[in-house]
Amino acid sequence: MPKDSNRIRGTTREIEEAARRLRQELTSAESILWQALRGRKLEGLKFRCQHPEGRFVVATEYGQVIGAAINLDSPFAVAIFFGF
Repeated sequence: MPKDSNRIRGTTREIEEAARRLRQELTSAESILWQALRGRKLEGLKFRCQHPEGRFVVATEYGQVIGAAINLDSPFAVAIFFGF
């Protein structure tokens, strides 16, 4: 079955490519946060970086237990969303 016919989480090829590109081009704030979160460094929780989710790319997500997403535009602009 071709990958286009069975996208995970309702994404499109364009969204997945955008997520891949964003992972390669992290802002300095995102890079600092990601270094602190990657590899289960925070309480053993698994985070995802620039993860495709439906029509969007979630900047940093932990959804397995607490269902939260973090949007970090700069060191001074942080938003945390719950209910994912």
